[in-house]
Amino acid sequence: MTDNVVAIIPARGGSKGLPRKNLAMVGGLPLLARAIETCRDAGIADIVVTTDDDEIAAVAQCHGAQVVRRPLDLASDTATSEDAIWHALDVCGIDSGTCAFVQCTTPLLTSDEVAHCVALAELGRSAFTVYPHHNVFWYDDEPLSTLPRKPRQQCKPLWKETGGCYAFPVEAFMRKRSRFPTETVMVRSEYGIDIDDENDLAAANAIVRRGLTSPGLRSRLSRVQLLVLDFDGVLTDNRVLTDSDGREVVSCSKADSSGIILLQRAGVRVVCLTHEHDRSALLRCRKLGIECVQTSGLKPLALETMLQGTPLEQVCYVGNDEPDVACMAMVGVSMAPHDAEPCALDAAQVVLKRNGGDGAVREACEMILEAQC
Repeated sequence: MTDNVVAIIPARGGSKGLPRKNLAMVGGLPLLARAIETCRDAGIADIVVTTDDDEIAAVAQCHGAQVVRRPLDLASDTATSEDAIWHALDVCGIDSGTCAFVQCTTPLLTSDEVAHCVALAELGRSAFTVYPHHNVFWYDDEPLSTLPRKPRQQCKPLWKETGGCYAFPVEAFMRKRSRFPTETVMVRSEYGIDIDDENDLAAANAIVRRGLTSPGLRSRLSRVQLLVLDFDGVLTDNRVLTDSDGREVVSCSKADSSGIILLQRAGVRVVCLTHEHDRSALLRCRKLGIECVQTSGLKPLALETMLQGTPLEQVCYVGNDEPDVACMAMVGVSMAPHDAEPCALDAAQVVLKRNGGDGAVREACEMILEAQC
């Protein structure tokens, strides 16, 4: 990929079907942030978000994208994406090279798919992402009783335009104002989800939970200087055993202990943040050699007090339940054990393969260490 490539991401504030759709969360990231990070993972350095919305502009800038404010007439329901792209290119003074037009609403778009489209556009073609349809289709304006039903395998293959990525030569686009200004090629996407409603969001999050990598993850992990761990359900398996004298015993993993030691040797600070006030949390953390912050208040407030100058984007938080969700939204990297509660799984950029108290922390530590080596 050459340096003469720009990614344009249209993201207006108005959305009728799903309000604030471009900022909806999938895999712990707003849709807009996923689009920006996917473009960056594809090797595109020049990323422009065109928007009419202050909050969207702030998220775009937070993730390192340039913002072009579009006029209100280009943010209406009748304005076309081509109009917004043409305006953004014109404002940025871009009249040559290659443009990747990427939409926020396809959160499972991969960087490889974007790079493939761009590579074709650099050869003078236009390209766009598609997903195969294998269904039998019927039309409600035809009498069904007179139509023979073909077996699925005999139906002509159909390809759904995902809306994820389009790429084209800039000069040809500026002449024709079309996303298909030259000979056009289809690029198959691994996933076909396009976010229109809450069901689509749920489906996308379910797929991400199965292990789809969060875009930009390695870069964010490489900057982590503070790992914050919940206690119950993260450092423990979330069970409590009580003996006949009322003493509580929790179950932890020796593998987690080894991971924490390795991470501390690499210079990463590790802290436990918990609502648990039993001595088991304090004693376990003391044995691990990590600080234990026990709070009865809101965890986000406690998190801010423990930073000691570490920027939030350099923090990784591992949580497993509702009290952790707000903290997970604040930090650079959020993780959840495989057996975490659904609210934490949805908030996590990474759903770990291991369960709490059974190697999840070791897995998190190894991911950070691998990114920083």
